[in-house]
Amino acid sequence: MSETTHTILQPGEKVFVIHRPLVHGESRRHFFGVVEDCHGTVARVTGRVFSADSKNEFTTRDMPRTRIIPLASAGVIVNILPASVHIDRITYGYAVGAEGKLHITDGSTWYLDINPC
Repeated sequence: MSETTHTILQPGEKVFVIHRPLVHGESRRHFFGVVEDCHGTVARVTGRVFSADSKNEFTTRDMPRTRIIPLASAGVIVNILPASVHIDRITYGYAVGAEGKLHITDGSTWYLDINPC
C-alpha cells in the first residue's frame, strides 16, 4: 500500500516570506521566490532577498539565493503569491493617497500591502 504525501506548498508556487526580527533593531528581511520542493514543514525556495536599510527602504541583492524555509516557525510568515506575479520585477512603494502604506508590486495591476498591523 503506497502512502500519498501531501504538502502545503507545491513546486512552482511563488511565495513572499517575511522574516520576523528576533531582536529589537534587527533589519527587516523579505524573500521572494519559487518553491522547488516541499517536505513536511520545510520548503526549498529559490529567489531574491530584500532587506531594509537604515532609512527603512528595501534593497535587494542581485544574486539569487536558495533557502530552506521552516514553514512551522513563528519567525517567518509565508504568503502565496498569484502565479501571474513576476517576482523578478518586484519593487517597493507607497500607495497613492494612502500616506505611509507600504506595498509591493511587480509593475502590473497586482500589489500587496505589507504594513504591520
